[in-house]
Amino acid sequence: MLRLTPIIVVSTTLLVACGATAPTLLPPSTLTNGAAAVPTLTSSGSIDPCQLMTPQQASAIAGIALDLPTSHVQGLLRECVFIAGSASVFIQLQQSDDSEAVRRTFLSLEAQLSAEASFHVTDLPNLDDGAFLAQAKMNDLTAAGVYVLDGADFFDVVCESAPECSSDQLRQGATIVTSRLRG
Repeated sequence: MLRLTPIIVVSTTLLVACGATAPTLLPPSTLTNGAAAVPTLTSSGSIDPCQLMTPQQASAIAGIALDLPTSHVQGLLRECVFIAGSASVFIQLQQSDDSEAVRRTFLSLEAQLSAEASFHVTDLPNLDDGAFLAQAKMNDLTAAGVYVLDGADFFDVVCESAPECSSDQLRQGATIVTSRLRG
């Protein structure tokens, strides 16, 4: 299955398949483009991202009915995955005590994705403390994600699907997640 980007680690599968190199951001000590070092984040939260979006909302993003989600923890990253057939929606969340470190990580990820020819990156200036949409297409599959900085929280809502994922629905999904994080 095509995989766009986890929140902090850029997936090697999609990048290499699209002819790009695969930068890694977690743990981010240096960046491949020579930018300043980004400190490793520490967690300050325990929110289950599966509580931030309903299966119906995730299904609206993918354009098809998705199964009930499963929750995963990968180090400090918490992930919720909705899947059905060739479609999936991921919500990935990193919380930290250090909002400046989170901001630097967010900006580094945006810069690295923007530098990859296979990605189309668009700033979303009216969403939280910073947000961008990253999209890639490979054959019949599309992958798109909204990446959001919200204070010391950094999350994404990523859709991988055939046909194309709805960027408007992704933005709406990110707004829902933000409102529930602030709850």
